[in-house]
Amino acid sequence: MADIDWTKIGGPLINAGATVLGTVIGGPAGGAIGKAAGRVLADALGVPATPEAVSEAIEANPAAAKAAAETPETAAAVAQAQADIIKTINETYRQELQSESPYVRLARPTWLWCGAAVWTIHGIVIGKALWTRDFEIIRTIPDLTIFYSVMGAIAGVYAWQRTKEKVAGVSLPDALTQATSAIIKKVARK
Repeated sequence: MADIDWTKIGGPLINAGATVLGTVIGGPAGGAIGKAAGRVLADALGVPATPEAVSEAIEANPAAAKAAAETPETAAAVAQAQADIIKTINETYRQELQSESPYVRLARPTWLWCGAAVWTIHGIVIGKALWTRDFEIIRTIPDLTIFYSVMGAIAGVYAWQRTKEKVAGVSLPDALTQATSAIIKKVARK
């Protein structure tokens, strides 16, 4: 059986004024977060826990949907879904680091080294094109912007996070898990 697509409730939530929850559900982890929040919203709106029923209820009564989206129960469900996602990421990182396969252990650093090699080659080609005034090659530089942006973002975040992890003595996934657990406890106390 195919998974139910809970991201469908993101748009109606945004239209109802619950922009934060709607935007989160429309994001990369939207399916898992939408499923958790969708069940709470379904209970609050008195409809079956399906994306279609919840979407229709949101559109029929946006004020009630917005109020339900802003309850501590919904916040706790979203925080728990995020904690589960982070826990899964943590487990994946740990398995990669403990793998006997060098490829699995080194996949992320290898991606960065490959990016550095491509940057170097591009630099040499562009430098030669500038030297020889090869304007056809020079005109292609803007086409490389997406590649440079993606590689730059990956390298920048990786280096920044590794530095923070070394200074703090804790990994980012562990820190996120701890922060999310603290939020869940705080919401549960209310």
